[in-house]
Amino acid sequence: CETESGAGVWEAALLMAVFGGLAIACFVTSLPVVHVLLPPMAWAAYRFGIRGATLAVLAASVSTTAAAVLRVGSLAGPRRTTNDSLLLSHLFLFSSAWGVLLLAAVRSRRRRAETALEEANARLEERVAQRTAELEARGRDLAA
Repeated sequence: CETESGAGVWEAALLMAVFGGLAIACFVTSLPVVHVLLPPMAWAAYRFGIRGATLAVLAASVSTTAAAVLRVGSLAGPRRTTNDSLLLSHLFLFSSAWGVLLLAAVRSRRRRAETALEEANARLEERVAQRTAELEARGRDLAA
C-alpha cells in the first residue's frame, strides 16, 4: 500500500474483508447485486492507487469468473449457459475496471501534481529568504 503507516495495512485488511464479504454475498444470491463490488473497488483505487485498483480488479475477476464457471450467483441465471455467464462476467469486469483504473490514474496524477507544487513552493520560499538576506546585507552596506 502507498501509505507508510500501520493504519494503511489495517485499512487494506479491512478493505479485503469487506470485498470478500460482499463477493460471497453476491454469489450466494440470485439477485442482481454484483455491482455492490464497485464501492470497495473504488475505495481501493482512491486510497491505494494503481496497485490497489489492479488488485481489486483482479479479485473481482477471480470471484466473478469462479461464480460464472460454478454457475452460482446472479451471473448464472437458470436459462444461461456457462458462456453466457462468462460473457456477463467479462462485461461487468470491463465496465468496472475501466472506471476504477481511471479513478486510480487521476488520483495518482493529482498526488504527483500536489508533490510538485509543494516542492516548487519550498524552492520559492528558499529563494525569497535568500533574496531577503541579500537585500538586508546591501541595505546594511549602504547605511554604513
